[in-house]
Amino acid sequence: KSLGNIVNPEEVAEKYSVDTLRFSLLKTDPANDFYFSWKDVESTHRNLLILVNCFNYFKTYCRKVDKIEESKLKVEDRWIISRINSLIKRFVESCKEYQGYKAVQELEKFVVNDLSRTYIKVVRERSDEGVSYALTYVLSRLLKLLAPIAPHTAEYLYLNMFKESEESVHMLTLPSVEEEKIDERLEKAMEVVKEVVEVALQCRHDMKIKTRYPLRRLTVYISPRYKEDIKELTDVIKRLVNVIEVEVVERAIDYRVKLNYRSVGRKYGKDVKKIEELLKEGEGRKVKEELEENGFVCLDTFKLEREDIILIPLSESKYTFSSGFIELDASVDEELVSMWLVRELSRAVQATRKELGLEVHEKAVLEIEKGALTKEEAEEVERRTNCKVVEVDKVAEGKEVEVEGRRVRFRVVR
Repeated sequence: KSLGNIVNPEEVAEKYSVDTLRFSLLKTDPANDFYFSWKDVESTHRNLLILVNCFNYFKTYCRKVDKIEESKLKVEDRWIISRINSLIKRFVESCKEYQGYKAVQELEKFVVNDLSRTYIKVVRERSDEGVSYALTYVLSRLLKLLAPIAPHTAEYLYLNMFKESEESVHMLTLPSVEEEKIDERLEKAMEVVKEVVEVALQCRHDMKIKTRYPLRRLTVYISPRYKEDIKELTDVIKRLVNVIEVEVVERAIDYRVKLNYRSVGRKYGKDVKKIEELLKEGEGRKVKEELEENGFVCLDTFKLEREDIILIPLSESKYTFSSGFIELDASVDEELVSMWLVRELSRAVQATRKELGLEVHEKAVLEIEKGALTKEEAEEVERRTNCKVVEVDKVAEGKEVEVEGRRVRFRVVR
C-alpha cells in the first residue's frame, strides 16, 4: 500500500459501478490467489450491460405473458425455458456446496451465450406471444438469481419491469426448479447447433459475405446420432446463419483423438505416456460415442472425462465441428441480390431513424427515387423499418446504398 501499487475499490466503482466490482469479485474462486485486472473488470461490465440490454429488448418489443398454451411455443422457446431451469438447478447446488463463484460463472455464461447471443438473435424477427411468454418466464427468474450478485441492477430492473407483490426483489425467494421443463436432449442438440453456426459464420467471414446477406443453402454433414435432433432445429440454424435452406445429411465421421495434456497431467502425472499409448489403440469414433453416452471413457484403470480428450473430425473440409462438417453455397443470383439490397437499405434506414430520434413505434416516410425498388422490395422495406415508402422524381438531400451494382438513394422524413 505504501508503494502505491494497489487499486482502490472506490476507483473501480466510480469508473464502472459497484455492481460490476461485486460481480467481478464474486465470480473469482476464493481458493486461488486473486490478481486484479482492469481488463477482467471491463469484461464483466460489458456482460452486465448485455444483461441489461436483454431486459431493454423485452421492454421494447415484448409484453408480460404469464400463461400460454404449450402448442404456441416454438422449439427455441422450449430450449431457453429448459436452460433457465438447468441454470437454477446448478446455481442452487453450487451455493449449497459453498461454491458460490461457480453459481455466478454459470449465470454469466447463460446471459451471454444462451440468452443474448443465441435466443434473442433467433427471435428478432418474431413478435408472437411465445417470445413474450418465454422472456417473461426467463427474465423474472433470472432477476431473482441476480439479486445477491448485482443488487442495485436487479432492484432497478425489478421495479421498472417485473414488480410483483413484494416491494423489493430482495424480499423474494430464489426460484425453484421445474424439472419437467428440463429437456436434456434438446439442450445437447442445441450445443451442436451452436457449433454448426460458429463454423458457418467463420465460413461466411472467410468468403467476405456479411451475415445480414442471405445465402441459398447450408449443408450439414453430421454423425447419425444427431441427425434427427438437428433436423428439429433447422429453422434456428437458418435464422442464425441467414440461409434460405438447410440440408442435414447423415455421414459417419471418423476422429483423431488427442490427450489434453494439461488436464490429464494434473490427474495422472507420470502415467500420461501410458494413457497415450492406450488411447492410440482405440478407435476415434468409438471414443466419441462413449464420451457422448457416459461422459467419460475408461482405459484400463484410467478414467478420462470430456475435458481430458480432444476430438478432431477427419474431413477434407476445413469447416468442421465436433460431430461433422459443413458446406456453404455462396453462389449469387438476382433473387439473392434483391434480398441483399432490402437488408442493406433497411439497416441504413434504421440507422437514420435512430439519428432522428424516432421511437420504434413511430411511423416515418421513406422517400426513394422512382424505379429504384420493385413493389415487393418496397413492401418488405416498409415491414422491416416501420416506414411508408414514397417514390419521388429525385431525392435531393439524402443517403445512398449500393449492392452488386444496384443503387438506392433515400431520405427519411419524420
